[in-house]
Amino acid sequence: MQYTEREILERTNRFCENPKPFFLSDEREFLQNLVLDLLHENDPTNKAGLFVSIFKIITASSADKDDIAMLFRSVGFTAYENEEYDIAEAAFKGAVAINNELADRNNLAYVMRKSKNLSGARIKEVIDLLSDGIQIKEPYCLINMALVFSVALGTDSDWEIADTLIAMVQTDSSAINWWQELGEKDDTEGYLVHLWLNRHKVIAESGLGTRQFLWEKVSTAYPNVPVWLKTDVDQEPEPAQDSEQD
Repeated sequence: MQYTEREILERTNRFCENPKPFFLSDEREFLQNLVLDLLHENDPTNKAGLFVSIFKIITASSADKDDIAMLFRSVGFTAYENEEYDIAEAAFKGAVAINNELADRNNLAYVMRKSKNLSGARIKEVIDLLSDGIQIKEPYCLINMALVFSVALGTDSDWEIADTLIAMVQTDSSAINWWQELGEKDDTEGYLVHLWLNRHKVIAESGLGTRQFLWEKVSTAYPNVPVWLKTDVDQEPEPAQDSEQD
């Protein structure tokens, strides 16, 4: 654990004696670290002690569910940045359990999709998490769902479904920047998303490189990627017509 048992007790008691909204207090980082410790901890006794301290601080601060969901969300992003996907998943599940907001459902689906054991029932769970966002054409949900079909499932028809989903994406600088940052870290998913957005003219050009560069990255990483992905959607060749026999 990041803190000794005595330090946890002293800081918890000090907070409870003079409670304040914990997201406006100096104890914010302390509480976030307690939650991270709780998610990492395997010893039942230590886990119970951490839970009691967290519960005392949350109760004393009169936190509402949005505050608590924000706490779990913050912990989830910290774990994600450290590439601790299992911990991030547990944290985002906590946020979803508290308020079930679309953003948290999308965050949970994203880290589940990025984990190494996405198959079977977990794929169904990810699809269920994203389904409400698809109905309102939320960009992150559309892109995440497209990546489930293309990368996780990957048949020819799955790639076509994914292409239909990407075609529904409207310009969204936040989503564009998110996947650009992935590409800048040499995460091939970033190249794939930018190639796709360029195909559908959501972006005129990618900050990650030329269309040919993106295609080379994508085709190397995903051997089953269909060749039509490197063309503009309105420049695909028409299906060949059978010539009439004389």
